[in-house]
Amino acid sequence: MASGEPLIGDDNHDLEELNQRALEETWDRVHARLEKGLRRIEQITAALFDRSLEPFEVDAAVELCELSAVKVDALGFGQAADLLREAATEFQTPDLGPTKAVALASSLDDARTIIATTVAEVKLVPRLSAPLAVVGAISAEVDELVWSAFAQGLSVVLHTDGVDHNAPMPSAILAVVDDPELDQARPLLRSMREIYPLKPFVLVAPAGTVGDRAAAAEWVTTILTDDTKPGAVILEVRREIARQTYRSTVAVVGDYATEAAEALSERGLEASVVGSPTALMEVIRADHARAVVLTPSDNQLTNESLVQVIRSDRATRRAAVVVIGDDEHPSSMLRAGADWYFGGSLDPDDLAAAIKALLRRRAHLEPVRSVVGERSLQAWSMATVLIERLLLSAFRQNQPVGIGLVTLPLGVDNDGTIDPLADDIAREFRSEDVIARYSPDLLVIVLRGASRQVLTRRLEQVHTKYGLNELGVRSAAVSFPADGRSLEELVEIGQAALDRAANEDAPMIVRADWRDTDTEIPDVMLIDPDRNLGDVLVGTLVRRGLKVVHYRQALDAMDDLTRPGGPPLPRVVLMELDQRGLDGLQMLRQLREAGGLGRYRVVVLATRSREMELQRAFELGAYDYVTKPFSAPLLIHRLSRALEA
Repeated sequence: MASGEPLIGDDNHDLEELNQRALEETWDRVHARLEKGLRRIEQITAALFDRSLEPFEVDAAVELCELSAVKVDALGFGQAADLLREAATEFQTPDLGPTKAVALASSLDDARTIIATTVAEVKLVPRLSAPLAVVGAISAEVDELVWSAFAQGLSVVLHTDGVDHNAPMPSAILAVVDDPELDQARPLLRSMREIYPLKPFVLVAPAGTVGDRAAAAEWVTTILTDDTKPGAVILEVRREIARQTYRSTVAVVGDYATEAAEALSERGLEASVVGSPTALMEVIRADHARAVVLTPSDNQLTNESLVQVIRSDRATRRAAVVVIGDDEHPSSMLRAGADWYFGGSLDPDDLAAAIKALLRRRAHLEPVRSVVGERSLQAWSMATVLIERLLLSAFRQNQPVGIGLVTLPLGVDNDGTIDPLADDIAREFRSEDVIARYSPDLLVIVLRGASRQVLTRRLEQVHTKYGLNELGVRSAAVSFPADGRSLEELVEIGQAALDRAANEDAPMIVRADWRDTDTEIPDVMLIDPDRNLGDVLVGTLVRRGLKVVHYRQALDAMDDLTRPGGPPLPRVVLMELDQRGLDGLQMLRQLREAGGLGRYRVVVLATRSREMELQRAFELGAYDYVTKPFSAPLLIHRLSRALEA
C-alpha cells in the first residue's frame, strides 16, 4: 500500500469494498506476527513425540506461550489467550511426553480456531460510515490499533506519511508517535488540528514529562501512553466520538426557571422549564435532562432536600446539579450533593460555562453506545462454519454449548417488524455468541459454555423484555453434546421439540426433551434378547409402579434412542451386555458419541465372569451395574438410585 493511501477510498470507489480489503490486509500482517510465535510453539510440541525436551527448550516454550497470550489477549482473543496460558503451565509439568504433546497440540489448534472464528465475525460487523483517521507509519503497534478499530465497528483511513487531504472526513483522529518529547510530531499534530478543528483527537505516545504532555494538550483532546492496550485505546476513541453527539440538555425548575432557561438557550444549551420536583425526577429518569438548574422556589420541598432526593435515587444521581440561591455560604448545598452553587448576583455566561464544563466531565463517564457496530444477524452459510468450529473446540475442551431456536411468526413481517424484532433479539447476546437466521421464520442462537439451564434463562429474559410470548414466538433450548453431536442433528432436535409444542397449552420455551403431559414417558427401557427373562423383569418392575418398555433387538432400541423426533426417551436404560446384532459395549460407545448419556442413565446387566467388560462399561459412561443372578430387591434398589440421580 502506498504511503498516505487511505484504507478506504474516496467518492470514486466502493467504500465498503475497500474497507473490507483494508481489514484483510491489516489482519494478514497481524496474523503473520502471531503465527511466527505459534509455529515455534508447535515445533517444540512436535519434538515431544520423539524425545524429552532440554531445559532451555522448555523455558523457550513457556516464554513463547506467555508472550503469545499477551499479544492475543491485547487483540481481543481472550479465550485463545487463556488456552496459551494453560499451555505455558503444561510445559512446566514434570510428565512432559507424547500424551502431553497431544493435549498441547489440541490447545494450539483450539486457540487458532477461536482466533479464526472471531476474525470471521469481525468481518461481518457493521461499521461507521465516517472513518477513524489513524496517523502513523505501518508497524506492529499501528496494525494492532487498526485491527482493534475494525473489531470495534470503526472504519479506518491510515495516513502513513503526513495528512492525506483527499481522504474522507473522519469521525476522529488517532495519532501514534514514538517520540516522548514530541519534537518531530508537533508540526503534524498542529496540521491535523488545523485541518479538522472540531474532531476528537487522541494521541498515543511514550510517557513524557508533564511539560511534554501539556504542550501536546494544546492540539489533542486525549493523551494515552504507548503501553495502553489497543482495545483500550479504541474504546477511548469511541468515547470521544460518542461525546460529539452528547446532548447538552438542561432542566430548570423554580420561580425563575423561565428566565434562566431562556438565558441558557441563547448560549447553546437545550434548556427547558419543568413545573414541579416530581416532573423533574421523571425528566431525569427518562434521560431527557443531563443537567439540572434549581432556582429559588416557594415549594414546600427546599432545594437542598431536592438535591438530596436526586442524589439518593439510582436512576437520577448521575445528573449534574447547579443551584442558584441567595445564600452566600453554599457549604450545606454542596454537602447535599450539588456540583455548583451560585449565590448573589449571577452572570448568565458564568452559569452556561459551568453547566458546559460539568456536562463535558459527565460525558467522560457515559457508557459507549451506538458507535460500535451492534451485534447483528449472520447469514446461515457463514454461521455454519463458525458454529461447527465452535462445537469442535468445545468438544475438545469438554465444554457445553447451548443452541437456542427462536421462531418468528411469518405474519409479523407484514408491517415490517420482523427484521427489527430479530435484530433486537440478536443484540441481547454477547459478541462471542453466534446469532444466525436459519430460515425466514427461525433464528439459531449459539452460546459457548452455556448449559441448557443457562440458555433457558437467557431465552426467558429475552421473551420477557420484548413480549415475545404475546407475539406467539416460541423457543427451544438444545444442549451440545447432551442432545446431539452435529449441528444438523441439534437443529433437527430443536425443531422437533418446537413441533411438539405447537399447541396453545404448551410452554413458550421448551427443552429438547419436552413432551406433552399426555405423553407417557417410560421410567425404564429394558434391552434384553431373552423373551422369558424380559417378561419376568417387566412384570417385576411394573408391579413396583414403573412404566417399562421392552426391546429384544438392540438395533431397534438404538434407533429409537438416537433418532430425532423418535419416541419419548426413558429415564433409565437397563441393558444386557450380551446382545444380538450389536454388542452391549458397542452400543454404549455409540450412545455416548450420540450424546445420549446426558439424557438418561444406563444400568448394565452382566455375569460376574465378565467383570473386565463391566469395568469398560463404566469407562464408556454406564451409571451402575447388576450382576446375574440377582435378586429383585437389589435390582429395584439399583434402578431407584438411577431414577433419583
